[in-house]
Amino acid sequence: MAEFATIKPLPVGDFTLRMIAVCEDMAISPVKLHVSTPLMHHNWDFEGQYHALHESESLSDIQAVSQEIPSLLCLDANIKVHDQNRRYNDVLSFRVDRETGLGKFELKHVGDKTTANLIARSVATHFDTFTPDELVQVSVSEASGAVLEARKAQVATLDTQAKKLASFLEDLAKSQSEHAQKVDLELREKYTDLERQLSEEYSKKTASLTAREEKLKQQLQDFDTRQAKYVRRDHLKQIQDVLEQTKSAELSSSTVSKRSVIHKLCVSALLFFGVILLGVAGAIIYRGTVGPSLIPLLTIGSLGIAGTLVYYLRWNDAWFSQHAKSELANQKMGVDMLRASWLAELLFDWESDRNQDLPEDLRQIFASGLFLDPSIQITKHPADDLLDFAKKISAIRAGKDKLEIEADR
Repeated sequence: MAEFATIKPLPVGDFTLRMIAVCEDMAISPVKLHVSTPLMHHNWDFEGQYHALHESESLSDIQAVSQEIPSLLCLDANIKVHDQNRRYNDVLSFRVDRETGLGKFELKHVGDKTTANLIARSVATHFDTFTPDELVQVSVSEASGAVLEARKAQVATLDTQAKKLASFLEDLAKSQSEHAQKVDLELREKYTDLERQLSEEYSKKTASLTAREEKLKQQLQDFDTRQAKYVRRDHLKQIQDVLEQTKSAELSSSTVSKRSVIHKLCVSALLFFGVILLGVAGAIIYRGTVGPSLIPLLTIGSLGIAGTLVYYLRWNDAWFSQHAKSELANQKMGVDMLRASWLAELLFDWESDRNQDLPEDLRQIFASGLFLDPSIQITKHPADDLLDFAKKISAIRAGKDKLEIEADR
């Protein structure tokens, strides 16, 4: 970035205090200040919070050196602050020009206009900066007055030439603008004529395509009307062939084999409860009487055999009932397909002959009951019936000679 302020070189102690004041005006932490002089090993670094720089040991060292060497000037310096990546970047730098012997301030990596204005005001407040006129006088202090006048005359000449050049450029820009407007108007007229011609040609072709499309639609409608009946009949025949093949519902061997699990479980349960009853019968024959200890086993065996037989019979009844419903459903599907095909033929013929739809009442009557599936009932185990009965029990009263159970209906 460009240099924005020029000062006379200052002793390193005075210069450091003024730079610390600039850091405090910036009020950005953490901050890093570097100060160097022409002497070797006389360079210092400050780092930390901006309000704690006065407490740095480096400042005490600089003040001690300034007392020993009052003429020691600051050669260059810079102020750094953290960026978004928490790395130090220069925001303000100072250096002494070796040719002119003047110190110059320069802004570096400043992210916004507000911060730049703040730094510039702080430098102008704490340092005795040169005005433009003072800077010119200092830069030409060794030159004669004639040279200065010559330079002023050159500046005036350059200013006059700059004004003539600005006037010429203004006239040139005006001429180019008028020419551009003229060319733009001509292009717009040509574009409008071409657009109108294309629009007319497009309208003619669109009308022609629309007429051809209407003609093709009419031909296609006539063809569909003649062919749809034969296509529907062919599809109906194919569906009837498929339904004839599936008229008798037969399950695969793998599905039938899954019934063996139920058979085995029921047979095992019957054998188990039968063994219990045989054991009880043997005990009764051996003892000659029915003891209290045999009553629970007798009850379990009897109820187990009865419940298993009831469940097995109900399960087989549900199995065969399901097969019967499947076969009846297949037969009903065939009848419904015939009815649906007849109804479709009636609808198309009615619409073709009379140019109106079939009345809704007749349509609902003819389509009543089409493709409705029969309901399926699930077989329950006797234990489920006992559990449902237990849920309805409201009171149990036990007496010496009787047991009463009240249940909700």
